[in-house]
Amino acid sequence: REFLKTDNTPIYGITSLDNVFEVFPEFENTYIKKRVQKKIPSKTIYTSAKGPVLKESDESSLRESKYIEPNRLPLGTDITIFKDKVAIIALKGKISGTLIEHQEIADSFRTIFELVWSKID
Repeated sequence: REFLKTDNTPIYGITSLDNVFEVFPEFENTYIKKRVQKKIPSKTIYTSAKGPVLKESDESSLRESKYIEPNRLPLGTDITIFKDKVAIIALKGKISGTLIEHQEIADSFRTIFELVWSKID
């Protein structure tokens, strides 16, 4: 993935964990391990039918995470913000994505992320 080409600048993500694992079953064993090996921290807002499953592995995964119930944030996408880029991936229906490379757009998405983060208990 493109985000693994970054330095140790934090990666921000908003995602449906269930959909990510359905589309990318190797996600945990490849992407997360590689991100940790490269010492790239992340902040993640996620939904999961299994509940707050990431919390117990946050420290070892160089991650801060906040869980929100799927009915409060019904997502069919993964949004990842890193450096001056925003990656948006449709995880339902036709799987597709786009990468936007623009500092102002990335900064705006990061601001929205932080606002949502601050509102989750």
